Amino acid sequence: MLGDDPVTHHPGEVPTLLTKAFELAEAHGSLTLTGLARELRWRPKRLRELLGRPDQRPVLRLITNAETQPTPA
Repeated sequence: MLGDDPVTHHPGEVPTLLTKAFELAEAHGSLTLTGLARELRWRPKRLRELLGRPDQRPVLRLITNAETQPTPA
């Protein structure tokens, strides 16, 4: 079935019809990304990849103690 290989790694494999249809439905307020993913039974992450939309969720970064300590003069 569908692997984890990003669509963007395959030149010429850009699902433009899906993107245009989703943008039209979204503009009319009749569909959300989550709703479409649910209907297609795809994970939202996979649908975002196919639509060429970056994941804009916050990223957690851990800071070690050494990075927060001031350097001695």
